[in-house]
Amino acid sequence: GRREGLGRNGLTNAYREVNGASDGFPGWIVDRYDRWLFVQHHQEGDADELYGMYDDAKGPLPSLHDGYTAGVYYLPTKADRSVMGTSPTAKLKPTLLEGTAAPEYVPILENGITYQVNLGESFSTGIFLDQRLQRAWLADRCDENTSVLNCFAHTGAFSVAAATRGAKTLSLDLDKKWLDRIRPQMEANGVTEWDGHHDCIYGDCFDWLAR
Repeated sequence: GRREGLGRNGLTNAYREVNGASDGFPGWIVDRYDRWLFVQHHQEGDADELYGMYDDAKGPLPSLHDGYTAGVYYLPTKADRSVMGTSPTAKLKPTLLEGTAAPEYVPILENGITYQVNLGESFSTGIFLDQRLQRAWLADRCDENTSVLNCFAHTGAFSVAAATRGAKTLSLDLDKKWLDRIRPQMEANGVTEWDGHHDCIYGDCFDWLAR
């Protein structure tokens, strides 16, 4: 299965272990980030009620005693994500449910490339694990003659993947806090030549594309 195969892959230690209804657990998502798990559960209720619902429906919570897990973070959500994000009504953050707290940034491996995720600050850890195959596809097609424009770049995972193969990158996003995480990730992969090779633009993608 998916977990067993990736669990034996020395080049990847971050992947989705449980993907909702397709794995027999509607509303539940369990993502592994090396030794930490990030559990999301879609429920109905306001932000103050959602945390309390966990004890009534524990779902597929993996055990801390499996020998691979140091801690479990839990984030109750709504399917429309209206209780998350940066809006005034966004109240939810992940909480450490069991085990040891993760460091501020957890280095993970995906297809041999190092990325850095944050598990305790936001509904977004900094990487979308379901794009693993797309990042691999991009990296395989990049070399020193490639230039990549990464719109809606977030923390720049696609830019990092391309840069590890020698490509030049331009990352564009409306949120500067995400862009600030791109350069440290590139440096973690030995990509240190920045000027003339990589840049980040803070702004609206549609506005910049129209220029």
